[in-house]
Amino acid sequence: MLQSSLVLALAGLASFSTAAPTAFKRGAGKRGLGFAKNAQDKANMFTGSGQVTWAYDWEARATDAPGFGVPGVEFVPMLHDGGDMFAGAFPSDCQGALDAGAKHILSINEPDICGNGGTCMSVDDTVKAHRNLVQPFADSHPDVTIVSPAYSNAGVDAMNQFLGACTGCRIDHIATHWYGPDDVEAFKAHVSNVHDITQKPIWVTEFQAQSGDTEKFMRDAITWLDNQDWVYRYAYFSVEASMTNGMSLNNLGNIFSQ
Repeated sequence: MLQSSLVLALAGLASFSTAAPTAFKRGAGKRGLGFAKNAQDKANMFTGSGQVTWAYDWEARATDAPGFGVPGVEFVPMLHDGGDMFAGAFPSDCQGALDAGAKHILSINEPDICGNGGTCMSVDDTVKAHRNLVQPFADSHPDVTIVSPAYSNAGVDAMNQFLGACTGCRIDHIATHWYGPDDVEAFKAHVSNVHDITQKPIWVTEFQAQSGDTEKFMRDAITWLDNQDWVYRYAYFSVEASMTNGMSLNNLGNIFSQ
């Protein structure tokens, strides 16, 4: 995650290879959950309304126990970073998630951020890890959607550098993050900017208002996201940090699940 106000970088359209275009969509079914590994029981509290259709935990498996799925939703595997802790298990764990029904793969988490959960990776290292670990699945699974590394709202320039450097990589969708105060217009401007640059379906895999009227921000943000046909999926940060108290949904959790 990122703790900063909105930074918009100006950048030109990057060049990268793609698969066939994916249909954009408007309306319900875009919402997802970011939850801590082994905390899928909390994720289950959101699935009854039909609004939440997918989940992820910044890794390639949902639990240390056998099995890869989260009941009622698509568990989407992620390559957290290129280090040995995650890279070694990624090929087998990602394949397990695909075998369990995953149709999408998320690439690296916040390579532009050092600290606060970011992976602090150079563009070159991010390209190398993506090519070595994610691109093989793009080559062997043409029906699986490949989502870019998720750069923060301070990392638009780094995102552009990655897309320009990862020549020959199949990037179908773009992931981005946003953190700031309860300024929904700033949030909308960032997400729109990323789409304008890339012209790809957008996943907002982390976003959070860190001050102000967080409930109004969430209502306004998710209404807007649901009405943009180029926004494919989104997840508020996070199940544990913002939307639950113990094993109950709090006000934000109830808004997000309805």
